[in-house]
Amino acid sequence: MTDKVSLSCSARTADGVVTVRLEAVNRSSAPVHVLSSKRLPYVMFEQGRAIVLYGVNDPDPDLDYYTIEIPPSRPLAPGETLVAEVQVVPLVPHHHYESKTAPVALPAELEVVCKLAYGDAPTDPPKMAINALLAWQQWVIAPTLRVATDGAAR
Repeated sequence: MTDKVSLSCSARTADGVVTVRLEAVNRSSAPVHVLSSKRLPYVMFEQGRAIVLYGVNDPDPDLDYYTIEIPPSRPLAPGETLVAEVQVVPLVPHHHYESKTAPVALPAELEVVCKLAYGDAPTDPPKMAINALLAWQQWVIAPTLRVATDGAAR
C-alpha cells in the first residue's frame, strides 16, 4: 500500500542560514490527522545528519520524565497541504523532550532526513499516554537532502 500522505522537503540558503521546508499532502480520499504544535518541526542531529521531525521522537529509555506532553492533532483534508519550516544551519537541536542552547559542529555537507507522522484518528491528549501516541504515528519519509553548511549554494 502507498502512503496516504506524500512528503517533500526543500532547502533554501540566505545569509549563511539554511532553512528546510516540509510540504505534506494528504493523497487519500479521507481526512488524516497530523500533530498540531507550535514546537514542530523538531530538528535533531544524529550520526552526523540532521533529522527534521514533524512528529514525536521516542523518549530516552534511561530517563524518567515527570510528565510528557501529548500534542493535539488536527485533520488534514483530502488534497490539503501542510507546510512547515525549520532552520538546520546553524543547527541547534531540539526535540519533544528537550532543547539545546548551542549549535552543533556540522560537516561541510549535511545530510537532511525529513519525516512526518500522521494518524487515522485524532489524538486524545488528556487520556493518551506516550506509548499510545508513538503507536498512533504512521511515518512518511521524504527523499534525503544534502545541503552545504558554509552558506554556499550547491
